[in-house]
Amino acid sequence: MGQPGEIHDHYNVGSQGLFKPALLPLGVSFCLKVLLVPEVVQRIIRADPEQRVWDSLRSFLEIGHQLLTNIEAMNKARRDAIQMEEGCRAEATRLKEKGTEVANLQEALEKE
Repeated sequence: MGQPGEIHDHYNVGSQGLFKPALLPLGVSFCLKVLLVPEVVQRIIRADPEQRVWDSLRSFLEIGHQLLTNIEAMNKARRDAIQMEEGCRAEATRLKEKGTEVANLQEALEKE
């Protein structure tokens, strides 16, 4: 372990962790590592157990709502795709019938 307030590898925020220095400007990366993360960790540690349960529940419900929204969007996209496919099949059937009609007319003209 290190000194109080020091960020350790087990928080997964080192150079290979969540905040990759190559992706953030040096100042922002430094602020996230040194200032923000320890404060968040300390808030979690100091939080009332009941409050942590409510926070977890709120997060769970938010994720559930997002999941339901995504499922609804996927179902709408699936319905739209099915309707489009049915329309294409109907159009293909209509064109085949027209092709058969044209072929019959050509045969009639050739016989005359």
